[in-house]
Formats: sequence, C-alpha cells, structure tokens
Amino acid sequence: MGNKKIINYIDLCFCKLNRKLKSEKKHVKKWVLIKKDFSIFGDEFTATMKLRRKIVDAKYRDLIENIYDEPKL
Repeated sequence: MGNKKIINYIDLCFCKLNRKLKSEKKHVKKWVLIKKDFSIFGDEFTATMKLRRKIVDAKYRDLIENIYDEPKL
C-alpha cells in the first residue's frame, strides 16, 4: 500500500532510530502505513487531541492483529 519511496524512507528512519536505542525491546520491528490521518472528525481524537485508544483499536483491529500474526522480521 502507498508509494514505495515513502515506505522505504519511513523504514530507513525506523532503522536509524533502532540503532540509537540501547534496548532491543524498544525497537520498532513492524509498522503499517494507514490510508488516512487520525482526526477529531474521524473520532480518533477528542476535542483536546487525546487519542481515543478504544476507537482506534476497533477501527484498525484487523491491521493491528495482522502485525502480531505475521512472523518477526
């Protein structure tokens, strides 16, 4: 999904970040680029810009589950 250059750039940024982190437990191992931004109007944020975790979990449950179902890189 998405532009290959953008995905490669984001992946490179995560690789650089992971090299800076001392604990491997904190490394970003998997990530997914979703099609739209979170917003107040999409109900992902409250009016004070707090993330509505239950709503995000419900809306993106399939994507989240796929991240954990796939074998580790």
